[in-house]
Amino acid sequence: MPPIRSQSSQKLATQEGKILLALSDLQNNLIVY
Repeated sequence: MPPIRSQSSQKLATQEGKILLALSDLQNNLIVY
């Protein structure tokens, strides 16, 4: 695998992780309220 592709895949993985964290925070806020 070329290094450029691996770097882009890592960026996508981190973005997906941030989105999942944001969704979990929203769910927690909904449960609290």
